[in-house]
Formats: sequence, C-alpha cells, structure tokens
Amino acid sequence: MSCLLIPGRAWGAFGLTTNSDNYAVDTGAGLVFKVRRTDNGVSTQSAGDLMSLVYNGVEYQDQSRGSQINSGFDFLYGYTNLVSVSATVYGTNYIKITVVGGAPASGQGVLTHYYIARNGYPHIYMATSFTTEPDTLGLCRYIVRIPSNLLSNGPTPSDIRNNTGAIESSDIFGMADGTTRSKHYSNHRLMDWSYIGATGTNVGVYIVRDNHEGDSGGPFYRSLLNQCGSDQEITYIVNYGEAQTEAFRTNILNGPYTLVFNGGGQPSTNIDYSWIDAAGLNLTNWVSNTNRGAVSGTLAGVPTGFQPVVGFANANAQYWTVAATNVSYITPLMIPGTYTATLYKQEFAVATASVVVTANTTNTLNLTSTETTPTFI
Repeated sequence: MSCLLIPGRAWGAFGLTTNSDNYAVDTGAGLVFKVRRTDNGVSTQSAGDLMSLVYNGVEYQDQSRGSQINSGFDFLYGYTNLVSVSATVYGTNYIKITVVGGAPASGQGVLTHYYIARNGYPHIYMATSFTTEPDTLGLCRYIVRIPSNLLSNGPTPSDIRNNTGAIESSDIFGMADGTTRSKHYSNHRLMDWSYIGATGTNVGVYIVRDNHEGDSGGPFYRSLLNQCGSDQEITYIVNYGEAQTEAFRTNILNGPYTLVFNGGGQPSTNIDYSWIDAAGLNLTNWVSNTNRGAVSGTLAGVPTGFQPVVGFANANAQYWTVAATNVSYITPLMIPGTYTATLYKQEFAVATASVVVTANTTNTLNLTSTETTPTFI
C-alpha cells in the first residue's frame, strides 16, 4: 500500500513543437530539448545549437552558451550564418532534426549533423558527416555545456575550478596544492573508454561513444574529453586535429553517439541502434548492418603478458578488436572494402596483412607476429 501512495512521474507526450526560434522535442521520457533555429550573432549561440536541456523539470543547458559542434555551426568553414535547420517527424516514434553548416558551392565543405529522438528514451542520438574537415581549430568535436553547479562531479584531472591561474595557453592551470589541471589530461586510449560524463544531484549526463570508424588515429589515440570550470564541458571528439597521425576521414557518418540522461548511475553502453534502419531516417552516408561484413581469425606469436590488439584501416574507415584469451578474434561489423590489418603487441606493430571485407560475410585472416627474438645477454 505504501507503494500506491508514491505519486507517479508525469512525463509529457512524445512530439515536436515548432517555434519561431527553435524546435522543441519531448522525448516522452523526462527529457525535453530545444534546437536553436536562428543565429544570435555570437559564436556560442548559433543556429543548430542545443539551447535547452530540461530533464525531470530542471534546465541543465547553460543559457548563455549553446551545446554545439566546436564554437558553433556558423563558423565551421570560415562563413557566418550559412546554417540551415530542419525537422522531420517519422510516425509516432522518431524525430530527426538536421543541421547543415558550410557552403558547398564555395568549395569550403559542408557538415551535416543530426539530433534524433526516440519515443520513450531520455537520449539524444547524434551523428555527424562532413565533406572536408572543419576549418575552425582543425578538428570536429561536440561540446555539451552544463553549469558545473548542476553537474559538479566530473573527472578530477580536468576540473579547473578554484585554480591559481593559467600556466600554459589557458589550457593548463595550477592548483594551490602544486598540482596542475587540464582538459588534455584524459590519458584514455580510445579503445579503453566507452562513455564520458559527469553527475549531479539525482542526475547523470553522459555521451556514449560510437565505434569511431570515421575518426583517425587508431585504437591507441588519446584526446581531450572534458573540462570543468563554470560549465561542465563534456567534449566528444568526432575527428581530432592535433598531433595528427594520419589523414582525416571524410564522407563517412560518424555516429550514432548518444547523449544520455539518467538518475546518476553508470549509463548502459549497449545502446540499441537497430531501429535506425527500420525508421527510414535517410541519414547521409549511413551504412546499415546488413551492408557490412566482418573478419575473424587466430593470432600467434604475441608473448604471454602482452595485450594482442588487431587494427584495421583504409582511407575511408578504421576499426579494432582485442583478442580473447584463446588468441582468437572477431571484428565489429565493418564497411566493405580492402583494409590493412595490423597486429599489435600492446601498442607495438608486429605484423601486417591485407584483407577484404565483404557485405554479409565473415572473412578469415590469421596473423602471426613477425617480431624477431634475438638472443641477448
């Protein structure tokens, strides 16, 4: 009977509301978000931004700045105000908001970004595709900006609150105890993390990453993930542009990567995306699982105690997998094509081979380390 006395949570109905300056989406699961349609004339409040993130009645979005790609969609390719925002409703279960920035006729490139809502889920599914790497900052990253007093518990190494001043380029800050803090201190290899985020009172906000097939740098690449000052800035690198180790990959859909709201617990990283194919969302450069293939095989020659990792890369996409204890492996589903496979002993390349990935097929590639084992004193 005591359970009956607890009032039920009243969530709104799933749907889209079109306003003069924004599209408002109710996910039907406690999260209502708004995407800005107009440019406010400043780089941190431009068309395409998330301008409101209300979860269980609390506004989490910094109202003086948007959550956005880089510093705004209007400055991605050296142009301003060349941004279009549109919305499409698919039946009763899906809403897609499309943001296009850039000027393809000028040869400067174009970037397409999606915000997708699914009925009954407090998630914003995002995906990004671009014809050329954005000009600004030489990288493409999505930054979620939430006031840190509402989302105070994030990674300590990048928490710059109460610092004693900048040490280097306003990126590294000193603390009273002699330590330093920086958004560059994540030190997480890409293969070792599946989500980033922070928590507050009865709330957790996270970005659950995609497979990074359109990124560059491979499984061991490290990049910034977070900075906490007046805002908790959850930073998701779509394609990083500093200390570049290989050419950028373009004309591929990066995502879905998912902005998840919950009550503060660890987010599930096993997010279902199978509905995207059935929904008919018509995402630029989307490749369905039915049009992908995989590679499996066995490994030999990596000494006990060293982690065997197999990476796959070509000009269009990258993947990796960690071998099981029985030295067998299978890749995630991959876009068809010819790839260079590299066997790593920890992070040291010890063998390479070429392999073809075919749709609806799991091809076989066995790899043996070619590292020499000289005698030594």
